Amino acid sequence: MAFTLFKQKWQRVTFYVVLGFVVVIMLLSLALNVYFSPMLESKLKSSIAESSDSLYKIEFSKASLNLLQGKVVIDDATLKVDKAVYNKKKKAGTAPNNLYDIRVNQIRITGANPLKYFFSRKAAISKIVLNEPSIDMSYEANNTEDKPKGDKRTIWQRMSKTLKSARVGEIWLNNLKFRHTDYSHKKPLRTEVRELNLKATDLFIASTTQADTSRFFYCSDIVTEVNNYNGKTPNGLYFYKVKSIKLSTKSKQLTLIGATLKPFNRLLFFNKTRSERFDLSFDTIRLNNFNFISYYRYRTFTASSLSASHGVADIFGAPNKIPNYQKDAAASFPHMALRKLDFGLRIDTINLKKVHIIYSEFNKKSQKNGSITFSNTSGQIFNVTNNKKALKKNNISTIKLTTYFMDRGRLDVTFKLNLTADNAAFSYKGTLGPMPLSALNKAIGPISMVKVASGSVTRFDFDVDATRYAAKGKMTFLYKDLKINILKRDEESGKLKKKGLTSLLANYLVIERNNPDEPGKQPRSANITFVRPLNYPFFKIAWKTLFAGVKECAGVSEMDEKRANAKMSEGDLEKQRGEKDD
Repeated sequence: MAFTLFKQKWQRVTFYVVLGFVVVIMLLSLALNVYFSPMLESKLKSSIAESSDSLYKIEFSKASLNLLQGKVVIDDATLKVDKAVYNKKKKAGTAPNNLYDIRVNQIRITGANPLKYFFSRKAAISKIVLNEPSIDMSYEANNTEDKPKGDKRTIWQRMSKTLKSARVGEIWLNNLKFRHTDYSHKKPLRTEVRELNLKATDLFIASTTQADTSRFFYCSDIVTEVNNYNGKTPNGLYFYKVKSIKLSTKSKQLTLIGATLKPFNRLLFFNKTRSERFDLSFDTIRLNNFNFISYYRYRTFTASSLSASHGVADIFGAPNKIPNYQKDAAASFPHMALRKLDFGLRIDTINLKKVHIIYSEFNKKSQKNGSITFSNTSGQIFNVTNNKKALKKNNISTIKLTTYFMDRGRLDVTFKLNLTADNAAFSYKGTLGPMPLSALNKAIGPISMVKVASGSVTRFDFDVDATRYAAKGKMTFLYKDLKINILKRDEESGKLKKKGLTSLLANYLVIERNNPDEPGKQPRSANITFVRPLNYPFFKIAWKTLFAGVKECAGVSEMDEKRANAKMSEGDLEKQRGEKDD
């Protein structure tokens, strides 16, 4: 066929020369592949050992390369910790906090140039793809900060004997299965993620990048995406779910979309615990300037800001909680609880936008639920930290919020929390704008057995200083046309009904109808000192102090309240006698 196709002699000569050249190249390529494959295996193993200070060792069933295509394929690869080396480092105090066990069915490397590596000792690769890898990561708090190591050399310095530099354009981990075990708690905390993809860009290990703090693991950026992350809390009471988690080490931004925490079984929840029930959801939670390296190494949570928007926090008080009057609840104060966290925390600013807060409670006397709501809550929380160095510079956390109390009255409030004071000092002041007092009925009706028949708030100002022992403050509660009804539960229907005589006595003997009594007259104000019972938590002492001020502004003194209660009791007895006589 060739003789008929190539009629001219020069054509035949050219054909055989080219054919011979191709055969020589193919034979040479095959010979080099056979020669370099074992060398590749030994170089990979030695490089891993050198770069990890002998902590890790790599094993694989086969490593092959194709010089013409610049492709390397590694089958059945595993990266494991050398336990003997780890134990030695642990005794010396130089063991890392994080360990890895990695298994990959196949690693595909493209755009590799083994000849360049052989002659110039520079590794350059276009892309590395790990298909369906499995990573087991464990965390143990061996160190809380960077300590001098036995071998102080960087990764580049360790591998510089065999490589001048190593550069990879992209690294893809597709359909990664990730398991994490945290041994820093009393019981190991295990987490598993399945729908995870990771992309690392521009991994460059060289003398010029060994001290580059803008790179993470020598990469200019690592982007991690997790979809449909879910699981149970360790106590089994809650189910959590996040639709999407995305982290970029370059932008230092961590974003959570569709984060929810819900009771695993709402109906049986209080059969299993005497704690409050939480139901939380947020459309978006975003951390800016998130220090992932600090979190990765030491579980220290550091960010310049956290933004949470379009959320709902639904809290239900435990109906079966047994009061412990001897136990000091000061440990539950937010700034006291911050000190007891088992991880480091430092967030400069927390931004809240359009968060709806609901607190509900079941009243045994009324057999009904009462709810207090703070809708469309927005604001900022500054200096949230338990970091000792940060606290020396600023030990005050400030909370500034604007919300709508019971969906009606605008409430502007500022809290200041002393993060280091032994007496848990804090203060709060604010202003509640105009609103109808009847909006309180869905809260005070079931909980306090009182209903507002008429009245409206003109303005409520308060300024309180408090500690774990007591609260002192001044309040001015301006209102008009206040009238209330005292309620009782009808045993047959279960509905709340008005106690006519008692309501009449309460309006006549206890409360003042207006404040000020007349236009232009000086309004009543209250100077309150409220001694905190030992078992009162943070928000209870806050609202109890405010409630004491409201009562005094309404003209209800302690003596008047006792006298009115006595008369109302007499009235109830007279009514009962009249019913018996009939």
